[in-house]
Amino acid sequence: MVHHEVQWSPFLVYMKEEEDFKQKLKFPVNFFDGLTVSVNVLLRRNSCPYGRCWIVKMVTTEEGDLTFQDGWDTFVEDYPLELGDAFVVQYDGNSNFLFTLFGKDGCEKKYDTSRIRNASDTESEDES
Repeated sequence: MVHHEVQWSPFLVYMKEEEDFKQKLKFPVNFFDGLTVSVNVLLRRNSCPYGRCWIVKMVTTEEGDLTFQDGWDTFVEDYPLELGDAFVVQYDGNSNFLFTLFGKDGCEKKYDTSRIRNASDTESEDES
């Protein structure tokens, strides 16, 4: 859990070519104001907060950037982010973040449930 409950405004991140957004998501500096953390958090779709969630690690890097890292790559596989997409995130308390993803056309990207890997699928791949 985040060390102390804070009130954060939602933030917007554009998927840019110069950032490796498929490996990590970098928070805007003004969003976290120097907070140092290394915790697992939950990501949930804003339009379906009780549906599928992803566990990602929120980490302050050595450079002082706050990022989503471990587990972010799984999120990107399940919910493919593309260059130019916009990711809106809001902290919902208790280490939960709600998100909405918009495509380059400005419309919300729909969640494709057929892309989700089941735990049993992952286990089968590991045994191969």
